[in-house]
Amino acid sequence: MHRVDLSPFSVSPAAGLLARCVSRGVLSQEEIDSASSSLSPAFSAHLQEAEQRIRTQRQLDQLQLEVELLQREKKNADVVHTYYLTRRFQMLQVLCGHLQDVLKDQTGLRQRLMKPLGRTHLPVPAHLHR
Repeated sequence: MHRVDLSPFSVSPAAGLLARCVSRGVLSQEEIDSASSSLSPAFSAHLQEAEQRIRTQRQLDQLQLEVELLQREKKNADVVHTYYLTRRFQMLQVLCGHLQDVLKDQTGLRQRLMKPLGRTHLPVPAHLHR
């Protein structure tokens, strides 16, 4: 089996990547040293600017969502206003009272509907009599 040498002088993959970046001129050793001493996890000013742009974009998106919610609340405010709700509630109470009266008078209505209108008796053929 191949054993990995874990000596304290072995180079980690991250250190190898940083060494290649310094050798190709992408980063300078001063940038790496200043990034390792500062609290920011970004190694270069470009990364810090990108992180700042991302944070700003997130804040902008959050504010746009809040503005949209406020616009929707403003649009729907007249519907949920107590004046309109009170009128609707009163109309529902009137309708409910009417339906309750109809249910109370149901037997009377049934008897009235069974009576012929105008007390007219139309001739009924004999074969239809019971």
